[in-house]
Amino acid sequence: MKELALCNCLVYATGTKEMKGDISRGIYMDIANYSQDVYDLIDSVSKNAASKIAPSQIADHDGKKALFLDCMNFYNSQKLDSLVRHIRKQSR
Repeated sequence: MKELALCNCLVYATGTKEMKGDISRGIYMDIANYSQDVYDLIDSVSKNAASKIAPSQIADHDGKKALFLDCMNFYNSQKLDSLVRHIRKQSR
């Protein structure tokens, strides 16, 4: 589920055609085999994380965003860890 969340975050953060066409999300969903409600929840949390990515405050970065870095921080976050643990408990 965490890998699916990372993929979703990158899709929403980049908005690129290449990421939208990447089949990784579908593969993760097939492997995990959870209900659509779980996938919708992961999608919503990922989209929210991507929407909060702010431009860098460092002048040399010209206001660009650290998309991969921030999505990776989301992937490694306690919030996502907690959510995934909750999902796994509920599915037992």
